Order: sequence, then C-alpha cells, then structure tokens
Amino acid sequence: MRRLPGLVAATASAILAACSGSGAEQSTPSSRAGCAAGVVLEFMAPSNFQVGTGSWYAVDSDFNRDGRRDLAVINAGAVTGAGGLSVLMNATAPRAESAQFLDPVKFTTGASPQALGLADIDGDGLDDLLVGNWLGSGLSGLLPGILLPSNGALSVLLNRTPAGADEPRFLPKVDFRAGPGTGGVAAADFNRDGRIDIATTNFNTPGRGGLSVLLNRTPRGTDTPAFSDTVFYDVGAAPIGLQAKDINGDGKPDLVVGNSLGFTVSVLINRTADGATEPDFAAPLDFAVGSFGNGPETLDLEDINGDGRLDVVSPHFFTPGPGVISILVNTTPPRAATPSFAAQVVVHAGIAPEQVILEDMDGDGRRDIVVANFGEVSTGRAVVPGLPGVSVLLNRTAPGSDQIEFAPRQDHAAGSGPAGIVASDLNGDGRPDLAVANMLAIGGGLSVLMNQGCGQTP
Repeated sequence: MRRLPGLVAATASAILAACSGSGAEQSTPSSRAGCAAGVVLEFMAPSNFQVGTGSWYAVDSDFNRDGRRDLAVINAGAVTGAGGLSVLMNATAPRAESAQFLDPVKFTTGASPQALGLADIDGDGLDDLLVGNWLGSGLSGLLPGILLPSNGALSVLLNRTPAGADEPRFLPKVDFRAGPGTGGVAAADFNRDGRIDIATTNFNTPGRGGLSVLLNRTPRGTDTPAFSDTVFYDVGAAPIGLQAKDINGDGKPDLVVGNSLGFTVSVLINRTADGATEPDFAAPLDFAVGSFGNGPETLDLEDINGDGRLDVVSPHFFTPGPGVISILVNTTPPRAATPSFAAQVVVHAGIAPEQVILEDMDGDGRRDIVVANFGEVSTGRAVVPGLPGVSVLLNRTAPGSDQIEFAPRQDHAAGSGPAGIVASDLNGDGRPDLAVANMLAIGGGLSVLMNQGCGQTP
C-alpha cells in the first residue's frame, strides 16, 4: 500500500481514500511443544481501541515500568503532526482473555508520521520514541490533492513517565534532519560507544542518499537529545523497510534496507570503528527478491532455520492475488566482509501484505511469520476476500536445514485496513498476543488479539 508510489494525500480523508516499520524482545516459554500439523493457533475475537486518524504502525514497551507492555501507535493521517503519536497504557489483568488499555494520550510529531521505533537515547533505562515523518517540516511539489515530501525529518521524544504512572509523559519532540520522505527508522549502537544511534530510509531520493545515519551525542541526564551531522548512503530505488542487526556475526549492527521500487534488499556491512565520530558502512550489496507487484516495503530479521544467522523476510504489497512473502536465508560466513544469501524462497499470505514480523507464536522455539494484510477482510472469526485480516504461518523448518518450510496460512480477524502489527505478551500468560494498527478504521483503530494457544484440528 505504502506510497502509491511516493505520494501522500493532502488531507486525512484523501489519505484514506487513496488507500481504498522495535520493541524489546519477548520471551516465549520453551515448555510448550507448539501446534501439531493441521492444528490452528487460536485467538480471542479482537478488542478494538480508537487511537487516531490513519493508524499505521505500533511498537510495545513498558513505558511506566509496571511490568505490563504498553503500546504506541503512529497516525499517518496527522498531516500537520498534531496527534501524530498515540500512547496507550496497559491495564490488562493478568491472564485476562480480553485486553484493557487506558484512553490514548496523543503527542505531536512531524508532518505525516510514517515510521516508529524505540530506543533509550539518553541512557536513563527508559525507551524513548523515534518517529520518521514522511513530510518532514515542509511541503513542496503541490499537485491536485497531493503533497510531495520535501525534506523528511526524524522526531525524538524522550520518555519521562514516572514509575507506575497511569499517564505517559514524553517531552516535546526534537527534530533532526533525515531525507525526503522519511519512511523507515532503526536504532542500534553503530560505533559501540554505549549510546544508541539511529538510521532512517528516505523514499523520495531516487538512487542517491536513500539511507541516513545519525550518531548519538546525547549527554546522560539531559532533556535535549543531540546527534552528529547526518551521513547519507546510496541504496536502491524508493527505500522504505529498514533493520539494524548483525548479518555477519562480528558483533556490529549492519543495515538492511528494503527497496520498494527496486525489487531488492540492500545490505550494508558496518565497518565503523569503536568510538568513531563518523559512521562507516560498506557499499550496499543488493539481493533480488523478484518482481512480485513491488519490492519489499517492510522487513524483519530473525533466525528462521536455527543455524545462528539472521535471515530476511519481507512482504510484497502490490502482488496480484494472494500476497507474496520473500525469504532470504543467510549464508554469510562468520565475520565475512561480503554478505551472502541463498536463492529467494516464497510463501503466501493474504491480499496486500503490508507488515511482516517474526515471532514464536506457538512456543516451539521457531520463529513464525505474522502478517498484516491490508486488502484482506475479516468478519467476526472468519476472513473473506475484501476485508482486512492477519495471517499466521507456523514455522515447520527443521533446525539447521536449508529447506525452509512453513505451514499454510491461518487467518484471523482484525480491523479495517491492517497496516502495522506487533507481537507482545499483553496479559502475562507467556504467549505473544497481537496488536494491529488499522489504517482505514473510522477515527483510527487498534485491534488486540489475545493468543489462546493451539486449538483443535480444523
């Protein structure tokens, strides 16, 4: 769905009409054996919460340190930035079958927020919020009913929520230069100086400067984040998806970029010296993922086959018919300067898959695929063509095997126009639940599906 391509509607209603990228690792109990072949992973009917206009992506964190995972959602319909970010504090009782959240508290972002991330920027032990703003702080190239991104921006909101508080508190945003059409954000300590740095993808930079890196210079104990001058790198066409994870096992976070109009994934190996004042990444190496409607828009990286290396999974939104999910199995030797991947493997999700995440949903120790399908429709417990939904593909890959295998998709109800999805244990029962940001829900919507574990054979 995403950029259509590279254009953003001038008003919230136009965005919706035109449409007609985390948190802390979650632990999953190892005592469960997972769902047997043919057995469905069960979820309770979704609980729905209004959050804002054009709800896009979500992240989870314990913002108030009460032991429960809270949620933050960006609202892409906030063209001016007012109300661009909603934070919901978790009030769900332990092991409850339905989720409960306090009313969302809204914060101002840049214009048309499109990406959301978490990182402890000031070193106080609390997750701060990082927002990539598609329209930045300015607009240009006005067409009938359409605004083109001019400069993009990264907003940082420092967390000042008191322990146990019912209401989140974040300081007003501080903006930093990114690139036109900031659409992806990732955070990691690139120079291993103990501070978390930030990278962004910039959609509206054809062929040049599509990736930005900002090294963290924030002093501890300050209320004002600070970063070095932005360094730009060239990647593929119309980059959106972005992850910062270690591809070659050398202990340094590398950058992996999904090029939505290039049908490639770019990998940039991190060569930054420890404590360096400027980032140093190798030239991107591109890996083809096939011309399935469009290239990858979101990415997730986890070890799918249990060989200790991070594999790449990405969806193709504009695929005709059932959505295509691309899998690149990592074959990079330890500490190699040149990354390598096996030939692309394809599995299928619902119509118009927008975001994919990898999480062990059934407790068998293997990462499963979970997809928000923007163009699939849910009615009650059933999913039918034309309404939105979520697909879960349980991982059946043998440990260490190069033969990737996933069970057929299992579909579950969500809201209208699912765009973003996060897996997190929201009720403390040890199972990852799902929170889905629904782009087309009236007033903006967040659907929460509580994981009930393996059910009966369908």
